[in-house]
Amino acid sequence: MTYNQTAITPEDREEYIKQYSKPGAMRAGFEYYRAVFEDAKQNKEYGKGKLDMPILTIGGEAALGNLTTTSFQKVANNVTGITLPNTGHFIPEERPNFLIKQILNFFK
Repeated sequence: MTYNQTAITPEDREEYIKQYSKPGAMRAGFEYYRAVFEDAKQNKEYGKGKLDMPILTIGGEAALGNLTTTSFQKVANNVTGITLPNTGHFIPEERPNFLIKQILNFFK
């Protein structure tokens, strides 16, 4: 879901369709959902101790918002969370310059 409906152009959509139409292209995405129960089991075990490394989460207000941040705060001690107003799920497409700036600042 995009907040800014012009962020993904018709040309972008055609490229997505082209790439997703290739044989096997959807396999990784499907595997993500197939593994959800195994992931949950592993996360329960691995989540017994909190992570100490810095973690950056960025969510679009019109999509996940701060859900990723609150999820990581349960398993990590050093979480920086950003929720972008007027932004949906496709942050790289909707706010590319902001995203680049945040990532570069995080890794300084």
